[in-house]
Amino acid sequence: YRDASVSTDGGWGATELTKAKTNAKLEGIVNYCADGIIIVDENGLIEQVNPACENFIGLVNEKIINNALDINKNL
Repeated sequence: YRDASVSTDGGWGATELTKAKTNAKLEGIVNYCADGIIIVDENGLIEQVNPACENFIGLVNEKIINNALDINKNL
Protein backbone atom coordinates (compact mmCIF):
# COMPACT_ATOMS: atom_id res chain seq x y z
CA TYR A 1 0.00 0.00 0.00
CA ARG A 2 1.29 3.45 -0.91
CA ASP A 3 -0.23 6.65 0.38
CA ALA A 4 -1.12 8.68 -2.72
CA SER A 5 -0.65 11.92 -0.80
CA VAL A 6 3.03 11.18 -0.20
CA SER A 7 5.17 12.24 -3.12
CA THR A 8 8.61 10.78 -3.79
CA ASP A 9 9.26 12.77 -6.95
CA GLY A 10 10.20 16.20 -5.65
CA GLY A 11 6.68 17.37 -4.87
CA TRP A 12 5.17 16.42 -8.21
CA GLY A 13 2.57 13.67 -8.15
CA ALA A 14 2.29 11.31 -11.09
CA THR A 15 -0.82 13.07 -12.39
CA GLU A 16 0.76 16.52 -12.21
CA LEU A 17 3.91 15.28 -13.92
CA THR A 18 1.90 13.66 -16.71
CA LYS A 19 -0.12 16.87 -17.18
CA ALA A 20 3.06 18.97 -17.25
CA LYS A 21 4.63 16.72 -19.90
CA THR A 22 1.43 16.75 -21.98
CA ASN A 23 1.19 20.55 -21.74
CA ALA A 24 4.84 20.92 -22.76
CA LYS A 25 4.30 18.71 -25.81
CA LEU A 26 1.15 20.59 -26.78
CA GLU A 27 2.90 23.94 -26.36
CA GLY A 28 5.72 22.74 -28.61
CA ILE A 29 3.27 21.62 -31.29
CA VAL A 30 1.32 24.89 -31.16
CA ASN A 31 4.40 27.13 -31.18
CA TYR A 32 6.18 25.36 -34.05
CA CYS A 33 3.20 24.66 -36.28
CA ALA A 34 3.41 26.46 -39.62
CA ASP A 35 -0.33 27.10 -39.56
CA GLY A 36 -1.91 29.85 -37.48
CA ILE A 37 -3.59 28.57 -34.33
CA ILE A 38 -5.94 30.52 -32.07
CA ILE A 39 -6.91 28.97 -28.74
CA VAL A 40 -10.11 30.32 -27.17
CA ASP A 41 -11.81 29.61 -23.87
CA GLU A 42 -15.42 28.53 -23.37
CA ASN A 43 -16.53 32.19 -23.54
CA GLY A 44 -14.88 32.84 -26.89
CA LEU A 45 -12.03 34.90 -25.42
CA ILE A 46 -8.65 34.36 -27.01
CA GLU A 47 -6.24 32.64 -24.63
CA GLN A 48 -3.28 32.11 -26.95
CA VAL A 49 -2.14 32.44 -30.54
CA ASN A 50 0.94 30.86 -32.01
CA PRO A 51 3.76 32.72 -33.80
CA ALA A 52 2.41 31.77 -37.25
CA CYS A 53 -0.91 33.41 -36.37
CA GLU A 54 0.88 36.50 -35.02
CA ASN A 55 2.72 36.83 -38.35
CA PHE A 56 -0.46 36.32 -40.35
CA ILE A 57 -2.56 38.94 -38.55
CA GLY A 58 0.35 41.27 -37.74
CA LEU A 59 -0.24 41.50 -33.98
CA VAL A 60 1.66 40.03 -31.06
CA ASN A 61 0.12 37.58 -28.60
CA GLU A 62 -0.09 40.19 -25.82
CA LYS A 63 -2.26 42.48 -27.99
CA ILE A 64 -4.68 39.67 -28.82
CA ILE A 65 -5.11 37.85 -25.51
CA ASN A 66 -8.47 38.32 -23.74
CA ASN A 67 -10.16 39.74 -26.82
CA ALA A 68 -13.32 38.08 -28.07
CA LEU A 69 -12.94 36.06 -31.23
CA ASP A 70 -15.21 37.64 -33.80
CA ILE A 71 -14.75 36.26 -37.28
CA ASN A 72 -16.74 39.17 -38.71
CA LYS A 73 -14.38 41.78 -37.31
CA ASN A 74 -10.67 42.47 -37.79
CA LEU A 75 -8.56 42.11 -34.66
